[in-house]
Amino acid sequence: MTGGDVAIIGGAGFIGSHVVAAVQTAGRNPVVVNQEPAPHLDCEVRVADASNPDELSGALGGCGSLIQLAARAGGVQMQHTAGIFRTNRTLTDSVLEAAAQRKIDNVFLASSQVVYRRSSEALTEASPIASSVDSPTEYAWSKATDEVIGRWWGDHANRRVVIGRFGNIYGPGAPYGENRSTVIHALIKRFSEAEPGSTVEVWGDGSAVRSFLFVKDAAAAVVAVLENGRAGSVYNIDSGVPVSITELATTLRDAVGSGLSLKFDASKPTGVPYRVGSIAKLTAIGYQPSTTLAEGLVATIADFRDRTT
Repeated sequence: MTGGDVAIIGGAGFIGSHVVAAVQTAGRNPVVVNQEPAPHLDCEVRVADASNPDELSGALGGCGSLIQLAARAGGVQMQHTAGIFRTNRTLTDSVLEAAAQRKIDNVFLASSQVVYRRSSEALTEASPIASSVDSPTEYAWSKATDEVIGRWWGDHANRRVVIGRFGNIYGPGAPYGENRSTVIHALIKRFSEAEPGSTVEVWGDGSAVRSFLFVKDAAAAVVAVLENGRAGSVYNIDSGVPVSITELATTLRDAVGSGLSLKFDASKPTGVPYRVGSIAKLTAIGYQPSTTLAEGLVATIADFRDRTT
């Protein structure tokens, strides 16, 4: 990383709060820019509206690098939520403009593996990107467009931009509400709240295959890409380990330990049949995830119980 503090836009969120810790572990000083105070963070927080480039620029003084994580998310239950595209485009444009004003030329931009076309094989960074024939969600379009704009911005004045395509990130600090959570967090909530011996519904037929990365590993990967990634390049931030939803649900049910039965509902959204990101390119810059799925699930279940008791 270049000199100066590391600005983290979206640093008060689920992934962002762990990125703060990862930046500190790397020996750098994180500065979170957030719309409101974030007393849960052990770092400097500067209050500013990230969608206002002039206001944001004023909050970036002394920063030599920037990590852009802020976005409005879109999961399987939010296929075409109005405004996601506009909100995310506004945020990223504002962040890049503010960085230019401050002459910050070392930027990590968060993207997502939802930008990929359907595939039955592990997705590499060179895999085809979704097009209109695939009916991408607004969220997918916003991330794909972010990548294009980010590369254009990086090509100007020899700025360094690296892009991380996040897979399914899970772990402590995540939202567990049904309308905001990912599959692991949603299932932990359902299993934990179910009556012992009852039957719990799992969306889809269970055949879909995904890969999952523990949030602390994801945060460390962000720092690795910011420090060692090649300018203009994209990196999957993932575990690369395929897991079926049936296997995941069974493992979680057994870990919660309530004697529950599973009922798969194929009428509910399943998502694409297979999405696993190859991490060969990430490991080539010296990074490997260190948390197994079993270890990560135990930590995540403990986090849910701590927050609900």
